[in-house]
Amino acid sequence: MSFLKSMAKKVLIFGAPVATYFVGLKRSEEHVHQFTDLLAKSADPKAAEVAVYTFPPSMFAHKVTAYLDYHGIPYTNVYVNPLTKEQLVFSREYKKAPIALISGAQVNDSNVIVETLAKRNFSKTDAATLKIIDDEVVPALYATVFDSFENINAFLSDKPVFFRGVMTVFSPFMAYVSKKRFADAFDTEKLLPALTKAFTAVGNQSTPLPSELALFGALRCTHDVAAVQEVLAACNREAWFEKLSAHCASKSLATII
Repeated sequence: MSFLKSMAKKVLIFGAPVATYFVGLKRSEEHVHQFTDLLAKSADPKAAEVAVYTFPPSMFAHKVTAYLDYHGIPYTNVYVNPLTKEQLVFSREYKKAPIALISGAQVNDSNVIVETLAKRNFSKTDAATLKIIDDEVVPALYATVFDSFENINAFLSDKPVFFRGVMTVFSPFMAYVSKKRFADAFDTEKLLPALTKAFTAVGNQSTPLPSELALFGALRCTHDVAAVQEVLAACNREAWFEKLSAHCASKSLATII
């Protein structure tokens, strides 16, 4: 009997991850085949479907979806389970969301995805400003989110239930990882100067550049946090935010899976 219990325990310990892997493989392959078929039907960026694999609390993912929403590009937003990442089994080496399938080709990294979409949509790109957003704005935003449980709860208020649960449980670990990743840039006091610098860089364009939409996406992800709203007000960009929010809401052609 003890032998059987021992074997049962081993099956649970080693079998579950294996089962999860193969189930995830099947589901991910289904996603790839489905979206590759859709994307192959059209080379027109306004008509073609785009698949984006995202983690909803990720500001980098929101940089991508903000561009898609603003330009009314149809896309499927596939939420990635951060614990199993079963939706990303098709990506053998790169496992960081967001990942996009554009015209059947896999594109990794939020900035590369945005730049690829911009080229297809005949938009100008601004790599220098995108770097400011990644290196200064996003770290300061994450520092603000993780600054208190109140901020974390506000940040998660509009996220899907599953992701709220995961991030609530793992928030101390995620804060530690973020601090280690962003180093000195992970500082709430740096949010105002970082945003001021980014807004100066994007300027006032009649049609937002990809970098401006990326900045909006990062702020849209965190806008329910009162401290972020206060800094946005200090930059006198509340009207700007509301205008882009309304435009993206009216133009978005997202399908969420």
